[in-house]
Amino acid sequence: MTLLDGSNDFAELGDAHTSTTHGNVSLTTDVQQGVTYYVRVGSFNRGDTGRFSLRISADAEFSADFPIQLGTLETNINTEGTIEPPTDKDWFSFVADHDGAVLFNSTGSDTLSLRMIITDTDTDTQVADVIEEGRVQPFGRFEVTAGHTYLVRTNSIGQSWGDYTMTFAYDEFGSFADALALDLDIQPDENELDGHIAAVQDGITARGDVDWFTFDAPLDGGLATFTFTTTPGLLSAQLSLYTIRPGGDLNPERTVRDKKATGGFIINEDLNPGASYALRIKALPDSFLDDYSLVIEVDGNNTAANADDLGELTVAQTTVKGKTSSMVDRDMYIFTSSVTGSLLVELQPGGPATRIRVLDAATGRRIATARPTARRTARIRFDALQDQNYILQVDPHHKQIGNYQINMMVDDFGIPPQAADLVFTERAIDAESDPLIAVTDGEISLAQDQDWYTFTAPTGSSTAYFSMETTPGGMFSDLGIYTRSPNGSFRKIRGAKDKAGVGIARLRTSLVPGGQYWVRAASVKGRTSGEYTIRAEIDYNNTFPDADDLGLITERTDADGFILDKGDTDIFTFQADRDGVLHIALTGGPFLNARVKLFSTANTARPLAKGRLRPGLPLALSQVISEGDRFYLQISPRGGSSAGPYTLSLDYDPIIL
Repeated sequence: MTLLDGSNDFAELGDAHTSTTHGNVSLTTDVQQGVTYYVRVGSFNRGDTGRFSLRISADAEFSADFPIQLGTLETNINTEGTIEPPTDKDWFSFVADHDGAVLFNSTGSDTLSLRMIITDTDTDTQVADVIEEGRVQPFGRFEVTAGHTYLVRTNSIGQSWGDYTMTFAYDEFGSFADALALDLDIQPDENELDGHIAAVQDGITARGDVDWFTFDAPLDGGLATFTFTTTPGLLSAQLSLYTIRPGGDLNPERTVRDKKATGGFIINEDLNPGASYALRIKALPDSFLDDYSLVIEVDGNNTAANADDLGELTVAQTTVKGKTSSMVDRDMYIFTSSVTGSLLVELQPGGPATRIRVLDAATGRRIATARPTARRTARIRFDALQDQNYILQVDPHHKQIGNYQINMMVDDFGIPPQAADLVFTERAIDAESDPLIAVTDGEISLAQDQDWYTFTAPTGSSTAYFSMETTPGGMFSDLGIYTRSPNGSFRKIRGAKDKAGVGIARLRTSLVPGGQYWVRAASVKGRTSGEYTIRAEIDYNNTFPDADDLGLITERTDADGFILDKGDTDIFTFQADRDGVLHIALTGGPFLNARVKLFSTANTARPLAKGRLRPGLPLALSQVISEGDRFYLQISPRGGSSAGPYTLSLDYDPIIL
């Protein structure tokens, strides 16, 4: 093959041939624009015949004196080229915009083994010379000076050829001197992230990319959690933590590698108060490139000495929001009790499994611990002393971390000595059979909350009826009546629980005349909360000695009453004014089914008259009586659910002789 110059009498510009029947021939020459060139092809040995292919290409980047101008490198530059066999070279140049480090990266076709040589033309210094290794095209990093021109030469290795692309980009914080300073700002409460936090979004944009960050630890130190996140299966990253010495030297503290590209990692490190730190992130060899996220959280309340101060704990609910950043994270809060009494601490459900503890701030003694289970959240109830300091400690549990919320409060009448008075209304003068009634509303604010009430029984014999009413399906009520033993302990004498959540719990007990009693309102097993109403009724006239006396019956006498439940009995006494026939009339409510018996006080073993009061229907009884005789009338429920009001009427006619 011979190349001829058509503008110069077909002068030969080059000649190439092969000595075998297998092989390629090629030649290279400089050409001028507008000139016609001729290529003559023939057989080297006379008589040889066969087919051939001819490829002609012009290489505009062949000369170092006339490289492709890429312009000024401000952030990044992308370009492409083609290497023709066998001696093709491409030349490019760019000007650095500012001092710094530049990352270069290349990709090429499978047929190309590329070499890159980069030279600072202002100082005639070679800054890079990289060849393909293990099918990885050239990449690297070099320092540039503002205003200097950099010449890039590419060529193939051996007989390889093909297309390629190149990228040049500033590594903005690719050295310790250019490290990005992170500010660990304190987050507002609504973010539910305690302590200090900084977050950065970046990426490993080229092979050899290195990112540097610096930050200062809080003045009170703390536990730092570094959360590095990237796409699983791509970036295999290495994170190194250094302390910065006063002279600027770096002292290695910790290095973590994600060799299997699992998508990130979490590391924890105790920070020295006020110390300066540096972080370096880079890709491991043969790693793919990808973006990443780095979050640094410094928990400043992980010791009793730097616990967050909640101030004075009162009857008003105090809410604590925080976050466990890792399995070694611990949050500490200090508070003061405003009363001597019960304090409640409850971890709200829905967050991570978290263990809570209460410690004595002065001695560090553990007072109470609560751990969550599959069916129960962590709750603590303990007796506190007024003006004493306590510490709430929060730890991750069951390898779960995340945001949590804890509610705390003083239970203002949560122990018997601080019980609230249960006030009963006086009897109405015109309805002496009405019981004493007390109604009070309350709320179980936290599931383990309990409210105590106290009252003194009447001087006469009586029976107390209590009900605790809630919204059906809401709080499951637990109601109890207590007395105090001579040794000061409290003993339950009756109790009732709404285990099915129907909305009411009832109990009845006989009272000792003049005795003091305590009523405890709570939720079943301390698991639910909500509002409630307690209704208490003390019934006097349920025994003969405590019967309601209607006095001397001279004319028609009326009285009202109320049967509270199946154990209630109402008794009335009266005296006849003269001889006659006594007429007894009763009308009951729609749910009252009762037995009515009339006795002479002279013989209480056998009734003089009896009848049955049916729901909503009147009952009439008659009995011959004599002047001066005394009687008593007994009304008792018939049936398990019988209860309700009734009206009694007494009258008689004179006997006509």
